[in-house]
Amino acid sequence: MTYDLLIQNCFLVDGSGSLPYRGDIAVKDGFIREIGSISPSAADHVYDARGLLVCPGFIDAHAHSETSILRKPDCLHKISQGITLELTGHCGDSVFPFENPNHTFSFSDLKEYRAYTQGKGFAVNQGSLVGHGSIREKALGEGDRPVTSEGAQRMASDLTESLRQGALGMSSGLEYAPGMYSTPEEMVPLAKILANHGAVYATHMRNEGSTLLDAVDETLSVTRQSGVTTVISHIKACGKPNHGKVAVLLKKLDAAVQDGFAVYGDCYPYPAGCTGLSIVLPQWTLANGREEMLRILASPEGRAEIRRWFSLGTDVWENRSIITGWENLFISHVSKPENAGLEGKSLQELARIRGKDEIDAFLDLLLSEDGDVQGILRSACEEDIISAISHPRVMICSDSVDVSGRPHPRLYGSHARYLARYAKLDTDQHIADAIYKITGLPAKVYHLDKVGLLKPGYRADIAIFDPNRIRDNATFAEPEQLADGVEAVFVGGALAYQDKESLHTRTGAFILPASFLHE
Repeated sequence: MTYDLLIQNCFLVDGSGSLPYRGDIAVKDGFIREIGSISPSAADHVYDARGLLVCPGFIDAHAHSETSILRKPDCLHKISQGITLELTGHCGDSVFPFENPNHTFSFSDLKEYRAYTQGKGFAVNQGSLVGHGSIREKALGEGDRPVTSEGAQRMASDLTESLRQGALGMSSGLEYAPGMYSTPEEMVPLAKILANHGAVYATHMRNEGSTLLDAVDETLSVTRQSGVTTVISHIKACGKPNHGKVAVLLKKLDAAVQDGFAVYGDCYPYPAGCTGLSIVLPQWTLANGREEMLRILASPEGRAEIRRWFSLGTDVWENRSIITGWENLFISHVSKPENAGLEGKSLQELARIRGKDEIDAFLDLLLSEDGDVQGILRSACEEDIISAISHPRVMICSDSVDVSGRPHPRLYGSHARYLARYAKLDTDQHIADAIYKITGLPAKVYHLDKVGLLKPGYRADIAIFDPNRIRDNATFAEPEQLADGVEAVFVGGALAYQDKESLHTRTGAFILPASFLHE
């Protein structure tokens, strides 16, 4: 057999946790066919890795790239870090299933979404969960709606159909509408469907601050009642009064594992998160959907009630003006011309610029942007990051949203930052452990088909990097900076990135569960 590609002079880290070893990789038709000592004459093309680390392409275990791959199909921000696969559809929000899809931001089902995006082409592989919030809204409507028996059947049907079409599992966003209106009693039947299909339940828990540990208990109760494989999303403890609680969270996770349940987590290596700033509002303002929220923001009576809620303590609600502080809530993306120049400013700075107090300045901004303002919340701490990121069952993610304006630097730096700042690359075993965390572990947790390992029969998704040069360059002030140290990336056997440039190959594919039966 003549191979398409031979990668020579490799220091191989295969993603399994095994120690690195010397060898060559032969690729044919986009798959690894042989690993060993292979003659250059056996291949049409030879790539000299020059003794650098060669490993499976990295997996971003939690991303929000469903529509950004349509706007930026070369995925330079991710592939420059060595990422060859993004797992999307997290936090209860997927672009399917929708009753009235628009084929840009929403789709009737996963099959339609896959066909649409693959028709466009993209550089980095994708795999998707279905969002609980998405199936809930389709079944029950927007806002705070009780679950009827008919609605429960619709949700179960849409979940089952999504799994049948290749969804990796279901995510929930219990801190967001409409997930915040769900109950454990609603989640358990859905989790049982996931368990029966060997799929994963990934949850943005109901609270990551004052009642974090109660939220963990709720999550693990669903796990214990259903037997589902569970992933706790972006593990952190928000707000200074809660710093240090991640260690307790991890003890609860370990106890469930000791009892025989499959529980994991993911974490991004930054002390700040990024989400829509409507999360700062009291929950009741979101109960009847966006239009009603905007009506409340525009009415004097609504404003007065919101102001009253901001005066209440954290024993009443998750008051982020206290837990996080206006000075630590930053604007990362706005779209209206009248708000140009605000990106990167805190809500405290916004109030000073607009000559108002923080509450009025914030509510005015939300109202002017139709409720859609992306923000960065600096609320976590280094101690908790280290606790989470060093746990053997916690995967690395970016949790990134690609927005214009000033995005979170994790979009450009998450995996490079992990390798440079938090992973130990000083011994062969440490290198093996670090690579397993961003390759073999997420592939195992999500039961991914033929990715995550350097192994014959697996996809030739391969990253080549220099452990002495790997580092992130993206900062909060200048987030759109490519990482250093990644020399080359192959996706499906095609050279997709080299010398800090995309090669526009767009050989990305949808990665499905290993048990998926192709239609």
